[in-house]
Amino acid sequence: MKSTDQLFNLVKTLSKSEKGYLRKFSGLHSDQKTSKYMLLFDAIDNQNEYDEAKIKRKFRNERFVKQFPVAKNYLYNLILKCLTSYQQNIDAELFQLYRESQILYDRGLELDAMKLVLKMREKALEHERMPLLLMALRHEMNIYIRLRDEYADDRIADYIAATKDALSLHLNQAEYHWNYNRIFNFCQKVGSVRNKEQVTTIFSVVNEQKQLTEQNAKSKHALRDFYKTHEMINSTIGNSADMYMYSKKHCEVIDTNKEIFNFNFHYTAVSLFNLANSCMALGKFDEGLKYVAEIEKLKPLSKSQEAIKLTHTAQPKISIYLAQKKYHKCAVVIGKMTDNYIRLQKHISPLMKVILPFEIAYVEFLMGDYHQALRWANMVINERQLALRTDLHDKMNVFELLIHYELGNTMIMEYRIKSAKKRLEKKNSLHETEQAVIKYLRLLIKADEDEKRKIYTDFLTALNSIFKQNKLEAVFLDYVNIVAWLQSKIENRPMAQVMASGKKL
Repeated sequence: MKSTDQLFNLVKTLSKSEKGYLRKFSGLHSDQKTSKYMLLFDAIDNQNEYDEAKIKRKFRNERFVKQFPVAKNYLYNLILKCLTSYQQNIDAELFQLYRESQILYDRGLELDAMKLVLKMREKALEHERMPLLLMALRHEMNIYIRLRDEYADDRIADYIAATKDALSLHLNQAEYHWNYNRIFNFCQKVGSVRNKEQVTTIFSVVNEQKQLTEQNAKSKHALRDFYKTHEMINSTIGNSADMYMYSKKHCEVIDTNKEIFNFNFHYTAVSLFNLANSCMALGKFDEGLKYVAEIEKLKPLSKSQEAIKLTHTAQPKISIYLAQKKYHKCAVVIGKMTDNYIRLQKHISPLMKVILPFEIAYVEFLMGDYHQALRWANMVINERQLALRTDLHDKMNVFELLIHYELGNTMIMEYRIKSAKKRLEKKNSLHETEQAVIKYLRLLIKADEDEKRKIYTDFLTALNSIFKQNKLEAVFLDYVNIVAWLQSKIENRPMAQVMASGKKL
């Protein structure tokens, strides 16, 4: 990110209510200088793309233009101070207690400082904020040293014991959190497994920290990370029943410990999102939609939260309606969310920029709108450089070929087939299904209409043989049902109609 864009990007994350609070906040701290900077804020807020030259021309008669980097830095820090005041939470409350106690301590009011630091210590332990608990204990010890009363020895012993306990809890939390991030990073690269080697690798990674059990978690934060870890593992290996169990526990530990987690928009939305998707995998469609409805009730406070709400409701809805064969409902969801997706694109996570457009591209494909399918497929391809969900990028290599085939782009097909094959070989991802797609598409683009029916039939026979011999290969069908596509070609029927018929493919 260019330094000149930092202020613009921060401004563009603000919600309507945050902008309103900023105006009130700046009014409380108002002087002529602050008022001028709010005019600068309005000018930046009104731009769709950052144009510094235009802003400088607009304010060419203002003194702050002569030191424009200083002006931008002042406004940037003013916004951050405003957001700190606006978004009060337990961490802000604990820091405030610490600052107030420190002020009293510096003024020689040790007993008053002690009351506040003891309150901070109690709240930090209650909410499992271990770093802040350690800060409180250290400050508490400084006060004891200055007081030097008859209780000093007992207080020092208490300090040592409490610090040891806090460090033990902190280390336990850190181990579970580190392990979750390690597993998350691995699983988000892999996505869904396609061979036994990948399954073996996942379990070898898990077994490196096998002492991190549910029983050994010493705090609710550690327990939440344990559930998240196993939710992720079971999603990756396709164990839907266990994913559902851990997703349920993940949601429950957050819901029953609100005083600890202090309502976190992201935690809540993601836990419900994963639970909804695990319901979809088990055919618990109504239950899954219930959890989506819970996400829809959340009130975003920023554009990044708005983006989370958009993607984490649209994706599970589309997945559930696909599984229910309610394709018209998929189309309604896509129609309602498309404009907002484009508007919020800068705030959507890299992971969801792969998952959601892939699913939409597939819906458009099976509904026969190949131009829209290619549009959404290109969004996935544009994220190819990121090491996220490499399984989806691998599948997109061949799915894109099917889209171009349906669009009649045979002139570019040979080149794209070669490119796809090369990319898959380089990543050691040229699985049997992908090999079959490449082989038969090469035949199809050179065949006349009379020859194609036999090629479709041979293609279908080859795929059924692959899936029968290796069930992990059939994972491909969860993302692109190429068997249904071939059946539609053989029977000369729309793909959506073939899938909706309920006929076993």
